Amino acid sequence: MDTGAIDGALCELDFMVQFAILSAENLLGVEGKGVFQLPADDANRLDFCINDIERRLKALRAALFPDAAAKSNVLVLVRGPA
Repeated sequence: MDTGAIDGALCELDFMVQFAILSAENLLGVEGKGVFQLPADDANRLDFCINDIERRLKALRAALFPDAAAKSNVLVLVRGPA
């Protein structure tokens, strides 16, 4: 992966992070309940951005370190005795 491709990928990630930050800044406090809520549009954007960032980071990591991606950790859930 050349530096131009890395720079492009980082710019795309930065764009998604900026969307996530703007969405998080739009949190609205619910009076008297001590909780926060996010308007539906911002919640959808935040959800999309976070998942998109994860996907892009995994793709970038795999492109930069193809051998490590093949050996990446796998989470295995084992069910205990019933």
